[in-house]
Amino acid sequence: MRYRIRIVADADQELRRLPVFYRRQVAEAVDDFLGTEPTRESASRIKRLRQPAASVYRLRVGDYRVFYDVIGNEVTVLHVRHKSESASLYGG
Repeated sequence: MRYRIRIVADADQELRRLPVFYRRQVAEAVDDFLGTEPTRESASRIKRLRQPAASVYRLRVGDYRVFYDVIGNEVTVLHVRHKSESASLYGG
């Protein structure tokens, strides 16, 4: 099953602020991992966050973290943050 990916305005702005190299890495990972199996947890990539958190899942892409929710067949990307910024906001 293919998931529809929606990026909210805040996440789009955060993504545009990244250097081009990292922006491409994040975009490819979002398409590859979140487009097909966004809820499949793994030790190195996808993690379900403890609640209460602003999102349900986190995708790790190098030094960046993509925070997102999954409802039905739609993935909503809420934030794209550097790992140093994400730890204080999301606890991981």
